[in-house]
Amino acid sequence: MQRHNFILLVCLTLFNSHAFSAQTITLWTYYDYPPFIINSVKKAGLVYDLARFLSKQCNGEYLFVARYLPRKRLDQSLAQQQAGMVAFVSPLWFKGDYLWSRELLLGQNDVISLVGNSVAYQGPESLKGMHFAGLLGHKYPGIDKLVNKGSIKRSNVINVLTAVKTLLKGRTDVILLPRVAAIYQLRELKVSALVHYSKQPLYQFKRHLLYQPQLKPVFEKLKPILDSRYFHLEWLAILAAHNVQSLAISPRLSKSLIEK
Repeated sequence: MQRHNFILLVCLTLFNSHAFSAQTITLWTYYDYPPFIINSVKKAGLVYDLARFLSKQCNGEYLFVARYLPRKRLDQSLAQQQAGMVAFVSPLWFKGDYLWSRELLLGQNDVISLVGNSVAYQGPESLKGMHFAGLLGHKYPGIDKLVNKGSIKRSNVINVLTAVKTLLKGRTDVILLPRVAAIYQLRELKVSALVHYSKQPLYQFKRHLLYQPQLKPVFEKLKPILDSRYFHLEWLAILAAHNVQSLAISPRLSKSLIEK
């Protein structure tokens, strides 16, 4: 019994020293809606899943901790050169000397309408005379210009769920939402069959991991992991758990997608 307790004590000591030796890396996100963040208390959502996966792959060398930060505060943290990474963002939105991972997810903002009153988006002009609901604080280039002229009516909603409910109740002609959020929310409400996605999206991009320059060792550690087929398969399973596997970017296809 004493020998057993001694072995157990040694194992626990090694485990604890291994855990405490890990360098903590903050993984920021400014998306506070599902599936990126589903429940912050239970740490449920894509950003938490990604943090756990990366921590596991680093075998105690790094511990990634997901943290929500509004965009303005995130920009301040980056400008102050605080060490950290940003999940699911595009190089189109950040100016600076950052390091970027391979593509993790296809990003797309969609024009969504009801099946019975479907809208075929063909550019901002095609929405003239219509009313749309957009997320509060979000900018819609080209469309906002026509809103200011009075050619299009805009209403602001506080979140994706409210946008979807506004459309379902017939209070707007279209809603403008990120595809990843729309897919998740519509399936949660079991109303996917009631809506129409315009064939032409507002715009399309690719989502990456952004690293602060001082995290180059972390970047070099993760690069072969993120570039591997193993990661693609594991990541596909994570996306499938949130019903957004259709937005996965395979290593084979990543070069064929062009940033717009």
